Amino acid sequence: MVDDGTLHPKKANLDSERQTSLGTIMSHLLIVQSSEREAANGVFTQGLTLFSTLCGLHPCDSFASTTLAVSVFPRTKARATGIVRDATRWLCGAGTWFYQGVSGEKGLRKMLDDQAFSTDNTDANLQDLDGQFVVAAGDCNSGELAIVTDRLGILHIYTVQIGTTRVVSTSSIVLAALAGAEWDPEGCRQFLGSGTIFEPKRTLFRGIDKFEDARIYSFAADGVASQRRYWSVESALHKNDERPVDAYRVSVALQESLCMVHRNFPKPLLDFTGGFDTRGIVGAMLKANLNLDLVVNGSDSSPDVVASTRIAKELGLRQLRRFRGFSVPREWWERAKESLTYCDGECDVLDYAGTLEAQLRNSDGFDASINGAIGEVLKGHWWELLFPHTGRLNRFDCHLVARRRFTFEGEVPGLLAFGYREGLTDHYAEVIHQSISGLEGLPNTTLMDTVYLVIRQQKWLGRTLSATDHIWPSISPYGFTRLLELAISAPVSAKLHHRLSRRLIEYEEPLLAGLPLPEGYPAAPLRLTTIHQFWPLLLRYARMVGRRLLIDARLRKSDRRMKIPYPRAPFPLSRLAELEEVQFLLDPNQMYTRELYDTAVLRLELNKCLEDTSTNAFRMGRILTLELLARTIHTAKR
Repeated sequence: MVDDGTLHPKKANLDSERQTSLGTIMSHLLIVQSSEREAANGVFTQGLTLFSTLCGLHPCDSFASTTLAVSVFPRTKARATGIVRDATRWLCGAGTWFYQGVSGEKGLRKMLDDQAFSTDNTDANLQDLDGQFVVAAGDCNSGELAIVTDRLGILHIYTVQIGTTRVVSTSSIVLAALAGAEWDPEGCRQFLGSGTIFEPKRTLFRGIDKFEDARIYSFAADGVASQRRYWSVESALHKNDERPVDAYRVSVALQESLCMVHRNFPKPLLDFTGGFDTRGIVGAMLKANLNLDLVVNGSDSSPDVVASTRIAKELGLRQLRRFRGFSVPREWWERAKESLTYCDGECDVLDYAGTLEAQLRNSDGFDASINGAIGEVLKGHWWELLFPHTGRLNRFDCHLVARRRFTFEGEVPGLLAFGYREGLTDHYAEVIHQSISGLEGLPNTTLMDTVYLVIRQQKWLGRTLSATDHIWPSISPYGFTRLLELAISAPVSAKLHHRLSRRLIEYEEPLLAGLPLPEGYPAAPLRLTTIHQFWPLLLRYARMVGRRLLIDARLRKSDRRMKIPYPRAPFPLSRLAELEEVQFLLDPNQMYTRELYDTAVLRLELNKCLEDTSTNAFRMGRILTLELLARTIHTAKR
């Protein structure tokens, strides 16, 4: 403690680092708030030490008052923005925000000047805030704290209570080590069973909660807390005017978002897979006369690579190939271990390793990554589950959605040492029911959009984008407010069968629509003049219908457990398991996580993972992720 009674972080190299770090936006936040200064100071100092030990990061800027301290940390491959402040207020953020079209420190200063998050004006100007972000604001005198999350909760941030001290951070690993948190059995169950913890607030640890989407959280210095939602899918339905939502309006909104990104990041790199969503962005780029660089990752035989490379050649676009895949299992494993702290152990590290390698390579020479995430909202994603009642009221089956889109892999009976009163499908059905509570009078298509955005995209996509944003700015133009609200409010007829996406691409560039997707058929609308090009799609539907008829006739067993290969796995998992370190980590006698499992079932499951590449193989990466997480936290606490 110091004589003026304020909380102070370690000051090593802060001034010199800050002089070189005021550039784009930063990666991590650590905030400590308490009325007991000495206890809070100890927690804050330990938190800084853990960020150094676990993440290899040191603060680029810090601020402290009598009841609160905050530090911000830089990205791996991009410079960071510090904390902006005036005589009474301070402001900082994580992720990639745009305020009145301006990002970085200038955007923060605009927010501060507008008093966007002052106590008596907390809703003001929120319509001017866009992107995937968390913004933290505070009062220098009273110690009050406000946390604002983005509309879909994409940028993940967490909180834990340690005695009288509240700690907020973008790293749940740091919070778990700091609080000595125990495993949350339900969180572990969801991660092992579905690869993602889909329950909005839940994490892998008891007492550590994720902040939810589109919220303003307020915390007084005495511990009193409140929260309020400032945006929802339902509210978006009422913001659209009388004009129809068509390809022209969507394209204009997409162009505006893309131009906003380009103004703030003059040299972005567009991740182009050749599918509907990234094709729409490329079309907007051409329509807006922007000359951006594209990149595609994967092997030469990858359908995404084949489709996007052909498009780039036909349209004369600059496309890079920086990552074709790992050459040996050791490379894959080393990147997998590095992935842990990027994704807080909430992503399968074997799955994210390829993304980490690609993004580290892609960031060289560029300012930000642009991707087509969230573009599915234009296509009526998951609406096929609503057939034949698409667009109707009182026709929404929470259990069907849970079974077909969240727990289709199935749980391994008896794998965990904990007992449960209900199956994972029943649990997720209740989570889905809660997410649509109060929306029962709306069409089932709106309910499905809500589930997809506030559960699936917040937790699955959000965890991946949050990890990538720790490397460098990762931006989805489809997530910007105007475009998002247009997509949500589009009529059912416009979004069925990808009509809006197809018409968007055709409006932007007819040649782009006519070239085949990775699946083999074009992105153009289905017409009599183009129906002959859709034979791959027709064949696919014929197979699906035939399989369904055989199952209904009991001539074939239902294959709920989808047989799909491990995502982006460059080698059979048996080759990875030949590595001595992997063998050691998967030995139940040596595992730090062994208390989570029934040992006999665990051994059987690991053997299955090495024998096939079906959904069983998914769990080896998840089991490895939890084991690495346990060992990393244990080492950091010593």
